[in-house]
Amino acid sequence: MDETQIFAALSYLGFSFFIGLVLAPLIYKDAKSLPKLFLGTKPWFWSLCCLFQGPLIVVFIYWAIHHSSFSNRVNGENL
Repeated sequence: MDETQIFAALSYLGFSFFIGLVLAPLIYKDAKSLPKLFLGTKPWFWSLCCLFQGPLIVVFIYWAIHHSSFSNRVNGENL
C-alpha cells in the first residue's frame, strides 16, 4: 500500500467516527424516549454501535427496527 491509500483509509475512518460522534447522542436520546427497545437492548448499545460499526448503517438499522412501518407490523402495534 502506498501513502495515498493509507491516507484515504484513515480519512474515511476519521470521517466515519466524526459522523458517529454527531449521531450517537441523537440515537441515545431517541432510544431513551422509547418505552421498549428491540430485544431489550439498552440505549448505550445503539450509541456505541453508531460510533464503531459505521454510523449510517446503524442509523438505518435503528430506524428500521424501531420507527419504520415494518417494525409496527412485527410488534403487532397496528393489528
